[in-house]
Amino acid sequence: MKHAISAAALLLSSLVAAQPRQVPATDLVEFRALASAKAHDLAAETERLKAWLGTAGERVKAEPTHLQAFNALTAAAGGRSSRGIVWLPHVIGADPVRPGRWSWALREERPGVVPLYSAEDYALAPKPGGHLVELLAVDAEGQRFSSSDLDVDSIRVEELDGQPALAYSVRDDRREAYRAWTEGLIGESFFLVAVRGEVRSVSKVMSPIHGVGLITGGWSRDELRALASELREAAEAGADAAAFAAAEPEAEPRDTVVAGADGDEEMPASADPADLRAIQGAQQMLEAERRLRNLLKDGKIEGVDRILTFEEISSWPYEDGLIGLPKSVEKLGDRNVLMTGFMLPIDEVENIKEFLLVESLWSCCYGQPPDINGIVRVIMRGDSRIDYQFDPIKVVGTFKVEAAFEDGYCVDIFQLVADEVAVIE
Repeated sequence: MKHAISAAALLLSSLVAAQPRQVPATDLVEFRALASAKAHDLAAETERLKAWLGTAGERVKAEPTHLQAFNALTAAAGGRSSRGIVWLPHVIGADPVRPGRWSWALREERPGVVPLYSAEDYALAPKPGGHLVELLAVDAEGQRFSSSDLDVDSIRVEELDGQPALAYSVRDDRREAYRAWTEGLIGESFFLVAVRGEVRSVSKVMSPIHGVGLITGGWSRDELRALASELREAAEAGADAAAFAAAEPEAEPRDTVVAGADGDEEMPASADPADLRAIQGAQQMLEAERRLRNLLKDGKIEGVDRILTFEEISSWPYEDGLIGLPKSVEKLGDRNVLMTGFMLPIDEVENIKEFLLVESLWSCCYGQPPDINGIVRVIMRGDSRIDYQFDPIKVVGTFKVEAAFEDGYCVDIFQLVADEVAVIE
């Protein structure tokens, strides 16, 4: 129950036309559930997505990573009204086990499932290099398990009824939670495996999974070996992160602290390694901003009027367009500024002309994305281009305050015409 995918790679996924975005290593492979109609108005969410697909559908078919653009939209701009779901692409390739047929897919057009192909398309034999795409509403807030929850030594490729299968075991300390989670999905939802944010496997939960599972159904042996390798690497990264977090335990777990640049930040002792990675990234950003401010004060950064923070541009209640824009923010227009943040690709991940700059990559992809006044569209000046960077970056250029519209929706209000984009050292 999966599809064949091209061998590109980057955080949310390996895709057909381009490498997808990168995520923390511990989250390269995730076990999630489709969003439940009991918890969300999936019919309304599906209609919002379909309205956006009216102009973007063909692009998503060709470049499934473009679906990220919809997830980044605010509700006011036509995006999701519920941040409890996130839409992920399921790219369906030729079935390596059954020649002349597509791999298994949900196919049904129902709330929470939007196929970008017809029944006739699915019935036709796949063309070389061809693919089909369906979009799935995935639970973004409920229980999930990632590579860091797996026993590294258990991950291996086996044979099941003459077909290859990937076997895995959940760590002993997570088995009961995993069993309870899968038991709760029986008859309610589908269990799915996402690799770098792209759905790679979907199946109905028929009985509780007691910590030992098999991924099979349409994968080639080489694909499963590659997935096993990714799982081991990510699981090891998760184990390393967990060991780092536990290196200096506090007497009281509730008081466990990760030191921050501007004071201590409390973090539960049971923190997910991905959360620790996010906090470390935030610390890195704060420390970088402090160093950059000192350099600017000492006159060692030329062509910059000031360092501009996301707090300055987003700390006001946004309404459509520029309604309510503070005068202090309006005056930032046409100033030469330096901003720090994370790159969120709009389309391509190589030779990028435009991308979004956000304060937190993790919240954009998995949690509560910022409102439109917490996003800056970066446009490389002239013929300049840049490849995707997962690490925190600094951007120097001319800040613009201007509402940009597409198909009647305001898609951004801040732009930064970049003279320089570089990873923060």
